[in-house]
Amino acid sequence: MRIYCFIGSAYGSHFPDGQTGGHAGKGETSVLWALEPDCVDLSRLPDPDAPGSHFAMGDDAPESDRRVGELMVKVFDVLSEVLYDTNLSQLLLDAAANARDLNEILQEISIEVDEEYIASVKENLGESLATHYIDYTRIQEMTERAREQRLIPEYTEAFFRRALSTVGGTVRERRDGFLAVESVPLTLRRLAEEGMLARRRTSIARQYPRVTFDKQLAFQNPDAEFLCFGHPLFEIVLTWVERETANSLQQGAVFTDPDGNLDGVVAYYEGEIRDGTEAVAGKRLFAFYVDAHSGEVRKFNPAFLWDLAESDQTVEPMSIESLKTQVFAELIPTLEEYRHELAAERDRQADIKRKYGLS
Repeated sequence: MRIYCFIGSAYGSHFPDGQTGGHAGKGETSVLWALEPDCVDLSRLPDPDAPGSHFAMGDDAPESDRRVGELMVKVFDVLSEVLYDTNLSQLLLDAAANARDLNEILQEISIEVDEEYIASVKENLGESLATHYIDYTRIQEMTERAREQRLIPEYTEAFFRRALSTVGGTVRERRDGFLAVESVPLTLRRLAEEGMLARRRTSIARQYPRVTFDKQLAFQNPDAEFLCFGHPLFEIVLTWVERETANSLQQGAVFTDPDGNLDGVVAYYEGEIRDGTEAVAGKRLFAFYVDAHSGEVRKFNPAFLWDLAESDQTVEPMSIESLKTQVFAELIPTLEEYRHELAAERDRQADIKRKYGLS
């Protein structure tokens, strides 16, 4: 049994009308939708003109919005981090049980808000605060990288559909242009419960009736799921693929260059940098092209693979160890460059925290 509670009046600004709704209304339903998506089915709402009352359902329940619920959940987490010397969970329980006067609780939570700083953060992030359910910070980072590397929605959709079908899931195209994930295999749900999603206190549903890989389309339709990097379902599919295809990656594959400019071997490396606490500070994919004639090793954009065509040709076996030796001289300086880049970003974030008293 899980218990969630929040002070509704604190989050009204997330709805256009500034109201959070009554008992079992849009506020509580939106939060539940974000935390436990399997527990919310808006298709079961009664018709607007159906005679009531409908048990404890608030009149504005049809206005529930999953994304608003995600912001409510994240507000709680952000406050918990900022108010590091205050047991926010206990204060909420005291307020819910009327164990303490609300004014007394509010006096204990004394925090000054810098409106200019908040506005600048929202402007820089572009998408309010990051949430547990969808990591908007990672989405923004990946979106910018996608523009550079031509990782358009059609590619991510093709990857997802093929991977989900391989693991036993089903996806159906809807008449309205959206997709419906009709079944999420037990294998993925168990992997989510055991792995990263469990640590983030999020879960994946058994099915997603309306999804899209188009960001603009998703945000114009609040009842649709935006599947991309950062979404729990996409992340868990990606994790499954990485685990299941680890051996295949060592075997390699054959491609042809339609332009006829390339003749050689491409070695892919996943570079990982850890900090002093052994936590992963960053990961990045690197590609190195080894010319078959000159032996020259060049660093390539990993996305250039999209410009090649799959081939059914066979090639002579080659020594992986020999390839690693050739690439090693270029790999180490590249990783060092990446490490300096991460260190500079860490220093920048530390300066921001010191500037605003968050460290």
